[in-house]
Amino acid sequence: MGIRPREAGFGSILIQPQPGGLQHAELRLPTIRGPVHARFECDGANFTLDVELPANMHARVILPAAPNSPPQVVENLGAGRHVLRRA
Repeated sequence: MGIRPREAGFGSILIQPQPGGLQHAELRLPTIRGPVHARFECDGANFTLDVELPANMHARVILPAAPNSPPQVVENLGAGRHVLRRA
C-alpha cells in the first residue's frame, strides 16, 4: 500500500500507493499512535484514496501520476478521515 514512517514513533508518515494492476485495495496498519486505515480505488485514469489517520499523526500523500501528468502531492494531511481524488 505504500505506507511508511517519516519519523520515529509514526508522528509523520508517507502514503504513496502504487496500484500497479490492482483496481482496489485496503489496509489497516497498527501503529503506536493508533491504526492507519487506507483504501484506494483505481478505475482507468481516476484514482480515489480514502485514508484515516489517528490523533497526533500527519501524513505526506503522493497520489500516483495520471497519464501525461506528474504525481499529486498533499503535504501535512492531519488526523481524521480524508478522501483524495485524482481524475
